[in-house]
Formats: sequence, structure tokens, C-alpha cells
Amino acid sequence: MPADDLQCPAGDETFPTHSSDASTRASADAERSDSGTAEIRTDVLTGRRVIVAARRALRPNAISPDPLLDRANDPFATGFETETPGERLSLRARDTEPNQPGWQLRLVPNRYPFLTDRRLTGHSSPNSSPFFPSELATGQHDVVIECPGTVTRLTELTPVEVVYIIQAWQKRVKQLSETTGIRSVSVFRNEGYGAGASLAHCHSQIVGSEILMPGDVERVRRAAEHHRQTGRELTGDLLDAELRDGRRIVHRSGHMTILCPFAPRTAWNIRILPHTTVQSSSVAACQFESMGVDVVRELVDQLLTAVRAIEACVGVFSYNLTLTLPPVGGPLPCRWMLDILPRISRNAGWEMLTDVEVVSTVPEFSAAELRQQWMRVSQPANHQPANHSPANHHVQPDPDSLVWRSAN
Repeated sequence: MPADDLQCPAGDETFPTHSSDASTRASADAERSDSGTAEIRTDVLTGRRVIVAARRALRPNAISPDPLLDRANDPFATGFETETPGERLSLRARDTEPNQPGWQLRLVPNRYPFLTDRRLTGHSSPNSSPFFPSELATGQHDVVIECPGTVTRLTELTPVEVVYIIQAWQKRVKQLSETTGIRSVSVFRNEGYGAGASLAHCHSQIVGSEILMPGDVERVRRAAEHHRQTGRELTGDLLDAELRDGRRIVHRSGHMTILCPFAPRTAWNIRILPHTTVQSSSVAACQFESMGVDVVRELVDQLLTAVRAIEACVGVFSYNLTLTLPPVGGPLPCRWMLDILPRISRNAGWEMLTDVEVVSTVPEFSAAELRQQWMRVSQPANHQPANHSPANHHVQPDPDSLVWRSAN
């Protein structure tokens, strides 16, 4: 693709692609790769290595169907507020009380956290030794209950409801970033049994950790080394290189680029990230918690379109949604990244032994297929999901009647 075609457009742009008439996607994946041979790829942001092996898609039962999660006995549904810890943040009708019906979104402490809140514990540090090193895993672990009705998929929500979700993430990220001791904030969403969800009701999780995880440490080290050598941001330079290459770019909107990473974590991995600061308004887009509502709406539109585009290629699927943010108080500027990680295959012994993922779909092929689907599945901002009905949804309140309330 000529470099001139990769400049930031005034509006939305979907990159052209060649058509594919393969009878099955599994065989098309193998045919699309240059030679059918496997390739080790390295993610320059993290150092993580993956093996891209398209012929793995030809295995019997290479795509594993998920069992359905039980929609009954929903502790997150409206009317069951006492089934969760008390609200830290909520979006609710003006005339309603905390932890009572009348809410649109609730953020509560996770009842089963994997970090210990130092404020609530009297535990001392565990015994540690050179051969058995250990330390307390401290921080805060929240659940965002994303809607009052028992809705199970992000694409069943309206764009307005997803805007509320992103705004809740922004507010809680800002709160945690200003909390003494918190060194990193992570946001993720598990949809479907294969992605690790234990409840069907739409929800996401936010974790503020007092300890930097190994991935955070390596990401910071690599960004700092690149900045020392070049004076530039590593993520921005990687994005510029992707744009020059062009093969893995799916779409560009006013502030965001949607691509399939060179070294994907999973098959059909899609990444959304803000552009290099081409326009003055792009500066705020690079800081997640500072994005204005217009940029949030743009992000929601790209996110929902991306999920629908993958569904058009592989069918309904379980996936993880992960928001990568820079460490709290980090010395270097670093933009956020939102990854959609489909869980359409299972990890096995090799992955557990080596910590190296095997990905069975070549990202250049994924991007080409997704470009074909993008315009077909994109929806106007006021689109109502097909199954948005009273049977699975509460009547949408007037946005002017809702207010954000924080317990902090």
C-alpha cells in the first residue's frame, strides 16, 4: 500500500483489501500465509513472543464451542443490590438512594478479589526467603455492573450504555490513580465462559495494584530504552511503522487506529489505540481518563463495530477486553491501548510449558477479512441492538435524569 494512502484522514477510513472466496476460514488461513510455515514474532512493546502457525487452524475441533452461562439467579440484576458489596460509584436516577433500585450502572468492590485491600486487613507481610520469595498482593479490585437488566453481551447494549461504561472506567481510573500507594491500574472484561466469566450478566473489572506486575515492568523498561535512544514514544513509533506497512490496519477514525497486532496474543486479536498527535484534539485522546464525551462516543463506535466484524468472520465468540494504561505517575508519556482478545481456541501443554502462545490465524489475513466486514457491520450511533427488548432490558431512562454518585 502506498505511503501516501496512510495519512490521517479527515473522517473515517477503511483500508482496501483483496477479496477471498475460500470455502472455509480454516483452509483460507493456511492458504493466506506465504508458505504455510510457522513464524516466531516478538511484540516490541512487551517482549512477548508468539508463534503464528496458520496450519494449526486445520486441526479437528480447532475452534472450541463454549457452554452457556446460567442467566438465572443473577446477583447483578436490579432488585438484588444486597447481593453485592456497597457502591463505590454509580449512575442512577436523581431521586434514588445508593444500593437501591433506580440505577443504570454500579461499581462495587469485588466480593472475591485477587488483591488484598490494605485498608481492610491487619495481615502482616508473609514470611519470605531467597528460595521462597513472597509479598502481600495489595490493591483494590472492583466490579462494574454495566446494566440493570440481565444482558449478557456487549453488542446487546446500546451505544449510550457503552458510553456510560467507558465513563465509569475513566472516573475510577482517575480515582485510583490519585490513591496513595496505587502503582498501576488495569481494566478488563471477560465475556463468555471461554474468556473466564463466571456470571453471564454484562460486567467488567478494574484493578488498582500497589505492585507493578512483570509485564508492566518490562513495558516500562522497553519504552524507557526506546525514549533514551530516540527521544520518542515507543507506541507512537510502532503505530507509525504499522501505518507505513498497511497490511494489518483495519480502519482509521478521527482519533483512533484499529489494527491487528503483528504479534497477536490470540487469533483475530484487534487493537484500538489513539493516533499520533496529528491534531490538537488528539492530545486528550491519548490520555484515557481525560477523553471528552465526543472521543468516548467515537471509541464506543469503533469497539462495537470491531466486535461485530469479528462475529461476522467467526460467529459469536467469547473474548477478553483489556485496557492497557501507563503506570501511575510514570515518567514517560504512553498512550492507552484497548485489545479485543477472542478465545476461540484453548491453550494446551506447549503454552503452559513455554509461556509462548500459538496463534492459528495470520494477522495480515485477519485484517483483510475484517476490512471487508467493517462497513457492512458498522451501525449509526443511535442504533438499537436487534435483541434490545423488554424481555432482556429495562426501559432506557432519560440521560438528563441520571447523575454520577461516588462514595469516596
